[in-house]
Amino acid sequence: MAAGQSAAARERRESSDAAAAKELAWKLQHAAQAVGYPIEWAVGVFRSPSGMETVVTSNDGASYIPAGVFMPRSVRVVSSDPLVDDHFRQLWFGWADPARVLVEYAQLRAESGWRLVAAATTGPVSSLRDAGVEHAPSCSRQTNPLLQPGQLASPGMDGMHEHRLAVLWPDVYPRLVRVMDADPLLQDRIVSAASASLMNTATTQAQAVDGGIPIPIRQIWLTRGGDRDPSPQQWAEYDAAAKDFNTVTSIFRPGFVGQSDPSETIEELARYRAHWMVARTAELIGGWATRPLPLPDMCYAAAAAGNVHIRDLIVDSLASVEEDLVYAG
Repeated sequence: MAAGQSAAARERRESSDAAAAKELAWKLQHAAQAVGYPIEWAVGVFRSPSGMETVVTSNDGASYIPAGVFMPRSVRVVSSDPLVDDHFRQLWFGWADPARVLVEYAQLRAESGWRLVAAATTGPVSSLRDAGVEHAPSCSRQTNPLLQPGQLASPGMDGMHEHRLAVLWPDVYPRLVRVMDADPLLQDRIVSAASASLMNTATTQAQAVDGGIPIPIRQIWLTRGGDRDPSPQQWAEYDAAAKDFNTVTSIFRPGFVGQSDPSETIEELARYRAHWMVARTAELIGGWATRPLPLPDMCYAAAAAGNVHIRDLIVDSLASVEEDLVYAG
């Protein structure tokens, strides 16, 4: 009996890898809660003969990171791994169970000798259990020590954490930072074409959106480029509507009601994508309420929408502004 108990105790003993994954999952959950964004996370620790790596994914879009959540510099985000091609991103786009996406990603890594040795998730753990991966119990909000009263604020951008655009577009992010003090008209140029393109796309998909595009959002989209800027009250209503719409969008994530295969969720994915396009466009356009423009966050929202041409639009506009600044200097 004693031997059986000690074996059970050993099984329950958490490895340092599982403990580290759990700690990061809780930190990301805490950070997302602080900015009021509905999202779940999965964190995996991979090992190979050449070393160790921590990988993160979320259950929104393609490993979407909400504004105000800063990633540890030492961590890899699934969607930014060169191993992950567009087919994988589209197949698992917005899948409700982030641990399932992590397990599928682990199969890609296995081909080059990397093994998922431990993981943690703020969502269901069944995918990790079925894959035989050591895992902490689900990192729920109720058990998260960082969400208890009196805890510290989540980390900002510092030497150990980086902006979400630096994760996605590491070559573009520092260039945007350098033009943050430029003339407002030059800043506008960087995101104007992307804003117009996404508003057009989102508006054409509005018929697939439950209840259509919310009125406070639609009103500001209609006035973009007009003579009068929206009032602070209009922007406040816009921001509230955009936050509510993020919650609505989260309900349409494929796999939300327990389907096990993307082939079972084709209609759900199409519906989710329509909502997602509106949500990310709303996030991008919301940046126009602030001066100087929060260019890195606006560009991240545009990139996250999933339009492959957006990067070219933004980078071409940025290069044009950089040339003008050199000429003016």
